[in-house]
Amino acid sequence: MDSKKFDEMTSTLSRAASRRQALKFVTGATFGASLGLIRWEASRAKPKDHHHNHGRATAGAAATDCSNPCNCADCSCVYYVRCKTGLSGGPSTAAGYTETVMNSKGYVRVSPRAGAIMIWDANRKCAGSSGHMALVQSASYNTSTKKWVITVTHSNWGGCGIRTTTFTGVLASSSLCPSGANWGDLYGVNFYVRR
Repeated sequence: MDSKKFDEMTSTLSRAASRRQALKFVTGATFGASLGLIRWEASRAKPKDHHHNHGRATAGAAATDCSNPCNCADCSCVYYVRCKTGLSGGPSTAAGYTETVMNSKGYVRVSPRAGAIMIWDANRKCAGSSGHMALVQSASYNTSTKKWVITVTHSNWGGCGIRTTTFTGVLASSSLCPSGANWGDLYGVNFYVRR
């Protein structure tokens, strides 16, 4: 999408009477999922609403066979990570991949690092009730700002599509992300690598 079209869309979205109407405008369909807004930085990337599809076909799209996770990686963070890492199937949402589940699949919890799977708990750091899952490209702690700087690749953060996002700083509370997000701590996110 070009920047002019994006600016027109965000202007319309900001005037929308509700988040549900805004999502309907963007997708052409109404979804009841939790929405969140984050500050993210990437090439040609701007904040967008967060919606988890988890491999279900969107309005007007043909049903997709998600038995191969790579068929659904564009619209599901879980399928994206499974496709890229070989993580075996399990819970239908990212939040379901708890430490116990990840341990049973041969993964161990670690500090943030490149190559790790990053999993958001439900309703933490602007992830909705389904949580979120991504692959860490780089991670460092800025001792000056006392904030983490974590760059990930992931799918379905801001709608279908695979993107690179850098999480850092503090996001103030908003109607789309009531709890805000402080990247000075890692509360609500966990990192795993294969044993």
